[in-house]
Amino acid sequence: WSYNRAGCADYSWESWLFGIQGDSAYSLGHMVANICPVDSFQSIHVHRSVKNHDIEVIDSLPADTSMEFFGKKWEMMTTYWRKNHKRFLTESRDKKSGRTTPTP
Repeated sequence: WSYNRAGCADYSWESWLFGIQGDSAYSLGHMVANICPVDSFQSIHVHRSVKNHDIEVIDSLPADTSMEFFGKKWEMMTTYWRKNHKRFLTESRDKKSGRTTPTP
C-alpha cells in the first residue's frame, strides 16, 4: 500500500492498496481521509477500485476514529489494509476478469 498527503496540513490524505502484475501496478482500493478541522463534514471513506477507478465506497470510518488515530495514522492504515486486503483482492480480481463470485 502507499500514502500521499492531500492538503490541510496533512489532515487530508489518501492511501492506496495496489497489486502488481508484471511491471505494472494497479489500484485495488483507495482510502480517502478528509479530517481538516475547518470542514463541517470529516470522514474516511474506503473505495473498491477496478481498472484503477474507484467504483464504490465499501467502508466509512467515523471522523472521531480518524481524529483519535491522527497521530498514529500509519498504524491505522497498516491495520486496516492487513485486516481487509483479501476483500479487495478477491472482488477486484473477479471484476477485472469479468467473473462473478458465487454468493454462499
